[in-house]
Amino acid sequence: MIWMNYKKDISDTFESSKYYISVIPIKDFSGKKVGYALTGISKKYLNTIIDENNKLVYSLLVIFTLSVYIWTCVHIYHYKNSYTKSYKKGLRILVTGCC
Repeated sequence: MIWMNYKKDISDTFESSKYYISVIPIKDFSGKKVGYALTGISKKYLNTIIDENNKLVYSLLVIFTLSVYIWTCVHIYHYKNSYTKSYKKGLRILVTGCC
């Protein structure tokens, strides 16, 4: 358990051996501090959440990379074919003088 001296200024966040703790000062309407709200989360639970989110971020990154690669390949193929067709049509017009 963590004992605090409320007469001193308390930092916004701190940690104990098992918890991350956040402190929010409670003020009355005149702006005078009348207390503190404390909230905490266990380090083990927080690390589990971070690990799960890391897995999600990596999988989304792989999906995004594959999507960009496929999109690029499709567009290169499309523009290559359209450029080749227009080039052949333009060459035929130059050689024959007709559409």
